[in-house]
Amino acid sequence: MSVQAAASVSIYDFFTRIIPGSVLVAPGIISLSAFEPDLFNNITVVIISAALLCFLAGELMNLLREILFRVPWTFRRFLARITDDDRHLTSLQRVLRRVEMVIRDFGSTIRRKIGVPKEQSSRPRDLEKRLSFGFKESIKEELSVDFTTFSTYDIYDLLVLELEPEFRRSTRRARLMHEFTMNLKIAAGSGVLIYSAFYLPEGRNLVLRYAVAFSLGLLALSWLISRISESSSNIYTEALLKQYYQKFR
Repeated sequence: MSVQAAASVSIYDFFTRIIPGSVLVAPGIISLSAFEPDLFNNITVVIISAALLCFLAGELMNLLREILFRVPWTFRRFLARITDDDRHLTSLQRVLRRVEMVIRDFGSTIRRKIGVPKEQSSRPRDLEKRLSFGFKESIKEELSVDFTTFSTYDIYDLLVLELEPEFRRSTRRARLMHEFTMNLKIAAGSGVLIYSAFYLPEGRNLVLRYAVAFSLGLLALSWLISRISESSSNIYTEALLKQYYQKFR
């Protein structure tokens, strides 16, 4: 493995494993060090143990993302639109889509009643129209995808396996940011649930009380980071589709 490849692997692990793992583990360690300082006399052992624990926790968070949220939401919406099939959406996305439709219909009704014309954008929002290619027909032919039997995970995995060896640096960065923000939110949410589950039955343990408080703060911080980088899923999905377009147009 080249030095550049090793560096890229370490950076990827740092953002997708170590930082999310630290978000999960740090509240417990910090709270424990404040109330049980005798456990932290050997600083070398503590640092090595904490680093290993953070990495293992990060691996678990990444595994949860791979199982539950491997397919970006934007890619799910894209598949649902081009196939006119809501099964590609998550349950939450189906609910949000219905809410959006109700709000859009209500807004259209109000505009018609007050005589406000609908704004027309000169730039198509649909990526397929901007690039002038049929993704559904192309991927059926090039990757032998059967939309009636293949799951959303199958389609996404086949697309990534086909394109990953040729990923551009911008595509890799977009995927890194997408996986980082997802792992961060999973870790922060898991921390709140785990520390609260231990704290609530007793309610007097100061270590767990502060751990819960730290976890809530980190959850708010991770939410803020994910809001700032919310477009990462869109950018990653668009980069995938554009790279597919360039390869098979």
